[in-house]
Amino acid sequence: MDGLPYKSVNCFYHYKSNFSFIGTTSGLAYYSNEKISELSSVEQLKNQTIRCITSDSKNNLWIGTDNGIILLNKTENGFTYKESIEAIDGQELGYTYGLAVDKNDALWIATSQMGLFHYFNGKAEHYTAPNQLISNLYHLYGQ
Repeated sequence: MDGLPYKSVNCFYHYKSNFSFIGTTSGLAYYSNEKISELSSVEQLKNQTIRCITSDSKNNLWIGTDNGIILLNKTENGFTYKESIEAIDGQELGYTYGLAVDKNDALWIATSQMGLFHYFNGKAEHYTAPNQLISNLYHLYGQ
C-alpha cells in the first residue's frame, strides 16, 4: 500500500475524525484525507518497530516500540519529539506491547518480559509475576 513505511502492520490507532495512525515494523504512518503517508518528520521513529499507540488528554501520542516508549507532543503543525523512555526506575521496558491512558491521564504500560507499569507524573508502580500478576507478558486491550 502506498505511503506505508513497511507492509507489515502491527497496530492501528484512530486518533481523531478522519485521522488515524498505523504502526509498522519500520516506522509510523498516518491516514488522512483517504491517503496514507509516513510520519517522516520525527527522526526517532524511523526504522522503529511500532507495537502500540495511544494518546492522552492533551492529544500527545505515546508510542510503544521494541525499545520502550516514544512520546510526541501535539503542536499546531503536527507532532514533535519530546522524549524516549527506555527504562523506568532502572527497569528496561524492552518490547512495549500495550499502552493505555486512564481517566486520570496515567499511562499503563504492558511489556513483553517486565510485567506491567503504571506511570503518572514521572513516577511508576511496577507489577510483576508472581506477586501481583500471573505472568510478565501482558497486552492491554481497550481503554
